[in-house]
Amino acid sequence: MLSAKALNDYKNFTKSRVALARYKTGGSYVEIPIDRVETLVDGRVAFYCSITPGKALDVTELALLDTSKEVFYSKALTGNEVIHIKDASEGALVRFAYTVSDASGS
Repeated sequence: MLSAKALNDYKNFTKSRVALARYKTGGSYVEIPIDRVETLVDGRVAFYCSITPGKALDVTELALLDTSKEVFYSKALTGNEVIHIKDASEGALVRFAYTVSDASGS
């Protein structure tokens, strides 16, 4: 079983490796900066980013990219998960939150 320190080291490593977020709208990907990274009270690691106002669009995929711009995490959004920005004055705050745990069962 990983020690509490080892789990914390993994959290810190993850926080330092995730560099950007991106979203998909139509057939295009748009990279956006990570606004904030934190460890939540419950121990999860959270990344925040903003889809800034500018035009109406539908976001159908979200992703986090590492420092090499490789996909660290991605999620296709379907049904009621799709983010609909209906007006050029609207935007969206997105939070990715992850639990880092030892799955060894020991």
